[in-house]
Amino acid sequence: MEAGPAPEARPLMDERTFLDNFSHLNYMNETYLCYEVDRMQDDLWIPLDEYKGFLRNKGADMGLERCHAEPIFLERMASWNLDKELRYRVTCFISWSPCADCAKKLTKFLRENRHVNLRTFAARIHERSQGYKAGLRALNAAGAEVAIMTFQEFEYCWENFVDHQQDEDKPFPPWDNLGVRSEKLTKKLAGILQEMHLQVWRKVTEAWREGYTLKPWSRNPMERLYHDYFYFHFYNLPTPKHRNGCYICYQVEGTKNHSRMPLLRGVFENQFFPKKRRHTELCFLSWFRTEKASLDMMLSSGEKYRVTWYISWSPCFACVDEVVKFLREHKNVELSIFAARLYHSGILEYRQGLRKLHDAGVHVAIMSYYEFKHCLNDFVFHQGRSFCPWNDLNKNSKDLSNTLEDILRNQED
Repeated sequence: MEAGPAPEARPLMDERTFLDNFSHLNYMNETYLCYEVDRMQDDLWIPLDEYKGFLRNKGADMGLERCHAEPIFLERMASWNLDKELRYRVTCFISWSPCADCAKKLTKFLRENRHVNLRTFAARIHERSQGYKAGLRALNAAGAEVAIMTFQEFEYCWENFVDHQQDEDKPFPPWDNLGVRSEKLTKKLAGILQEMHLQVWRKVTEAWREGYTLKPWSRNPMERLYHDYFYFHFYNLPTPKHRNGCYICYQVEGTKNHSRMPLLRGVFENQFFPKKRRHTELCFLSWFRTEKASLDMMLSSGEKYRVTWYISWSPCFACVDEVVKFLREHKNVELSIFAARLYHSGILEYRQGLRKLHDAGVHVAIMSYYEFKHCLNDFVFHQGRSFCPWNDLNKNSKDLSNTLEDILRNQED
């Protein structure tokens, strides 16, 4: 059988073009953008070499209508038809940071394509563009990682996007004061992103309290929770609208020779149509029964599991019965529950359920600022963004804590 044609070689940039356009020492009018795409598979980022290359802006010197590099790249990316059921990471190395208009276009793309994460590394900051600071802040607030290229990124581009005329081992030739200039630009960018950062980010997170974009939940449990899901479902207003789902961020620790060791961590969602409806707590218990059988071999004799739930709604009375039954069957499991809200706390059966958990030795508490921050850092796809508390977080937490305290103390109803 005859061999098919050899795969077409990926275009590479010539050395002089790269050095002229990415060096801090030059201020070229052109903008070059190198890009690559990874796909999430089994919690690992897998490179997709078919989506790797470089491009430049269009200008009068090319006899074409002017167009910046970023819109050209967005048009190219749209032609790939990336599967919305999968997660992708797009990384761009660009000779100039996006102008205000291009940052706006990239921000719009991210909001419409939640399955794509974007990282941008710029050689220089495009300061001649009016509104460039606000554009970079908005792009960062939309979830993009915005950073300055360091020696590591320059060397990576040199090795992956530049044609060395068959001398593949030719080292990257850094220019004078590369490290110093990169550090200076990094500090400058940090100042831009921090300026009014909390106000910009608060507007985004406040909007997420009212709604979010539905995304695929590929399996139970998930490694982490989507960013907007967290702000929507864990908002601790006592009786918010449209919070029909329930989420558990869990961590399982074991002890060996009396020392704690982390074992499992992830996020569960309650099971919906087309599968049989099942509350989140029951999904966790079914899964943990299976996992525990293999984990038991790791524990020293007589030592325990410490399971912690950070849950958007406290358990219903039916789930409480199953949790208590599980704990009676598995004496080496200790459970702590931190709830963002109390589920039907005004109904007798639900109040009795909370007391039953407490009587069974479960630590039951309301999430405070500390637990919300911990959840975002450890259980959410936060892309480097810090926790931004909502205005009524502490008040709601205090009111709910008082309610829970009254329920656990009052044994008469």
